[in-house]
Amino acid sequence: MDNESLKKNFPRLFSVFLDVGCTLSQVGAWNDNYWSWKLGWRRALFMWEFSQVDKLSQLLDNKRLVEEGEGMVNKWIWRDAMPIVYTMKATYNHLKGVE
Repeated sequence: MDNESLKKNFPRLFSVFLDVGCTLSQVGAWNDNYWSWKLGWRRALFMWEFSQVDKLSQLLDNKRLVEEGEGMVNKWIWRDAMPIVYTMKATYNHLKGVE
């Protein structure tokens, strides 16, 4: 994150992730209005890879998804910034320099 992809920040985990082409809804679920990540691996992780999983978990836990009800829209709330909800489209446009 920090303007870097998870693939670049966690290349080893990305290489053993169960389905790199999956959608957000396939790697987690809503549980009492809180998003729970359910990451899957193609093989058992080595002991040293668990520290990478811990770092990834901490990074993901600092971001929170908001449930929109039926017809949910993917959104992020950045806890470390002003309390603004960013849509994926607005985030994409911001990264591309389109306002």
